[in-house]
Amino acid sequence: RDIRVMNGVDKITVHHTAWQITTDAWKPTAGELENIREFHAGHRPTDRNWADIAYHFVVDRGGRVWQARPLAYQGAHVRGHNEHNMGIVLLGDFDKQSPTAAQLVALSGFIGFARHLYAIAVSNIFTHGELGQTSCPGKHLQAFMDRARRKWAAAEPVTTPATGAATAIRRLP
Repeated sequence: RDIRVMNGVDKITVHHTAWQITTDAWKPTAGELENIREFHAGHRPTDRNWADIAYHFVVDRGGRVWQARPLAYQGAHVRGHNEHNMGIVLLGDFDKQSPTAAQLVALSGFIGFARHLYAIAVSNIFTHGELGQTSCPGKHLQAFMDRARRKWAAAEPVTTPATGAATAIRRLP
């Protein structure tokens, strides 16, 4: 089973699990995470047989952020785009249901934290469907991500090409 060292983070990709989840209780959520891990890392004929769960972090319906695969290692969440790419999955099928307010607040806060920690530009925040042939993360989460990235981009300082210095000028939405 192949597992590679991450060697730094310079992008983030957001996913959904693509099955409906309605609980925000801790114990059933922990069970869902183990189901995902078993499907990704298990040895049954229908399992993926990967080294670990594909994603680095999971945001549950209650807004809790769970660590999945250690960030020291590349994920297995976007074929051909896992190098330096932090994978975040939200529990739910966002073609059929909407993310909870708690999930969206947690996702936004966590992405903001990661962007600050790793100096990730808004242009390096993706959804799975933007990097691969899939409808992931579902139409409802995709719409949120489109709005959020416009908002984040408007708040980013503009860099002066000649000096590389950030100015106080903000981009217009």
